[in-house]
Amino acid sequence: MSDCLEAFEKWFTANGGWLHTHLQTARSVERGVHVRVKKDGFLSEGSRICACPPSLSLSYLNAVAAASNNEEHGSAWAALAASLPREPVGWFFLVHEYLDPSSFWRPYLDILPKVDAVEGLGTAMYFDDEDRKWVFGTNLWGATDQRLRAWEEYWRDGSGVLKKHGIPAERYTWELFKWAATIFTSRSFTSQWLVGDYDEGDHMQNPDHSSDPKTFDVSIRTPSPKSTVAIVKLPKWTSPFQVLFPALDTFNHNHSMEITWSFDQGAFAVTAEETSSAGEEVFNNYGRKSNEELLMGYGFCLLDNPWDRFTLLLRPPAPAVQAKLKEPHPELFESGEWNMSAGRFCLQAPKYQEARYHHPRFPFWDSLPWALVELLFHMIMHERRRELAYGDLEQHFVSNRACADIFAVSRHMLEQLHASLNRMHDEENTPLRGPRNKLQQNAQIYRDGQIRILQSVIAEFRHFFSSILLSARNIPANPTKDHCSTLLTLPEALEIWARAYPSAHRDFLNGIAQSSNASDVHILQQAGWEDDIWTLWLCWLIIIHTTDEAREKATTESGDENSRALINGWVDGFREHYLADALRRVREGILRSACPRTRFEALRDVDLGSDMTIAQTAMADLQDHLDDLWRIVQAAATAAPDSIWAHPMWSEDLIAVWGLRVLKYECIDQSLLTNGPDSSDEFQGLLMYLHRPDGNHVWVEDK
Repeated sequence: MSDCLEAFEKWFTANGGWLHTHLQTARSVERGVHVRVKKDGFLSEGSRICACPPSLSLSYLNAVAAASNNEEHGSAWAALAASLPREPVGWFFLVHEYLDPSSFWRPYLDILPKVDAVEGLGTAMYFDDEDRKWVFGTNLWGATDQRLRAWEEYWRDGSGVLKKHGIPAERYTWELFKWAATIFTSRSFTSQWLVGDYDEGDHMQNPDHSSDPKTFDVSIRTPSPKSTVAIVKLPKWTSPFQVLFPALDTFNHNHSMEITWSFDQGAFAVTAEETSSAGEEVFNNYGRKSNEELLMGYGFCLLDNPWDRFTLLLRPPAPAVQAKLKEPHPELFESGEWNMSAGRFCLQAPKYQEARYHHPRFPFWDSLPWALVELLFHMIMHERRRELAYGDLEQHFVSNRACADIFAVSRHMLEQLHASLNRMHDEENTPLRGPRNKLQQNAQIYRDGQIRILQSVIAEFRHFFSSILLSARNIPANPTKDHCSTLLTLPEALEIWARAYPSAHRDFLNGIAQSSNASDVHILQQAGWEDDIWTLWLCWLIIIHTTDEAREKATTESGDENSRALINGWVDGFREHYLADALRRVREGILRSACPRTRFEALRDVDLGSDMTIAQTAMADLQDHLDDLWRIVQAAATAAPDSIWAHPMWSEDLIAVWGLRVLKYECIDQSLLTNGPDSSDEFQGLLMYLHRPDGNHVWVEDK
């Protein structure tokens, strides 16, 4: 044992701390300061291994003690406690003790990682530019910057307070403050262990039998150099804050270690529920921590961490969506307002079944918390201006008419996950060589884990979509109501349409050829016409099925009746979801608004926000697109004045609120359902979701 570790143990036990007689502290490059069973020792199951009294702890309460006990610079500590949150006050206190060679906590401070020991501290807060490349595209990329900015603001504000009260603030450097903050985030416990655990009524136990029913009396030391023990009143209803407990923070983390934390005999104690033999390291268990939490706060990661997860971050939804969620999910709100922390949804890898969610009726969503499913559903319904009357969302989803909603939620989720995965695979920012230091090694473990989780959840959604990914050739000649939902490519959809309405199919492609000089759908896809053809074909369908004249003409065709039943059923599904609202928008005149912004938002179901540059660009792009599509319609109508191309129902508004809108909501990029663009030489375009509302549910078996 080194001299500083021996001095620390003597200091700890001499001041009320307790370490099991068969244990000792040790230090290594790989493990840092840790705890092992002595060579001639043994730790039996249920052994109390370490205990630390509140009088040895460090937190913002030490500053409070200085202020309440009229210590030197007590007014400065009081001002600091009044100006900053409790955590940064504790960080400033740790810096204060570090700067004092005669600090009461000097033996403890001497075993902590040094200020310049970047790898010993190890958190993402110490990443340089090369280290940061390993977390590019992950949540840590932005979270690290955000946390550093917050810390810097605390440091500037706190330094100003200290300077105002005559303390040489220049000694409290940014590097020292960042070190202290890292020590607290990586080694601290919650303040409940200053007095005890919570009982069933969420009250802290009161071991000191304080006469004041609203506070606990806690013995806390005042700052050095004249550190003494003072009694601090801790409110029972205070929110938790960070506290350092020397010695207890030297036990490394093991997620499988059985540990019991307790407050007994006036100290925070840890009991090991497993045996340990001579020479073995003895661990604590920090809880079910993901690698993101471990790297951000503790400075290490675990291979094959069973509690690893990907955190999906969502912005606060619209007020109307929040109103839908308040009753079924109050946990998403705090004091009636949206809780930003609750808007973080965790996705676990499928291999860790214990950490997964279970939805018996909807196994394809087992990787998602149900609150996220409901949130996405309401966001989608709000975006599409749809109102549904139901009491139980699960009951709604088992209805066949909800198949399109299940598709919408799942598609939205797959697109989000795929975008997250692509950000991590950005070639310009992906490291080209292996990790070159310990920080990069941990970052690689974290990054690889995030990628694996995303890939596994994406694979589940791909399997879900593959259940309806049928080619036109595989749809039976006599389709039943069991074939009510499918995903089809543009050539496959038009092939079925050709069997149902051969002359309409011919007139449609001849009209396209007037502008494209081609009528072969595969050639048109490769030439970039796919979105336009989908959009205009959807308009053709609604004109045929909405106007008496066009419908009568179509029904006289000698097409295949089974294929016609499929087409008609699919159009009925679109009409059910989109037609009434589209006609309402035309009827109310909002599409003819004098304000281009209002018209754009009505056409595209979006809120352009306050950035007028982005808004103007988006409006101009939409108008250019509509102009291009309208020119195609006019050219086709001129060439075939007796065809549907010349029908008076055509307008730019119809193209926008029907064709472009259905395309936006009912298509999915085919590349999302494969392992990437290199997995096939075939063209990967859009897949249209086509659903017959009169058929059977395609996903839910237990109805």
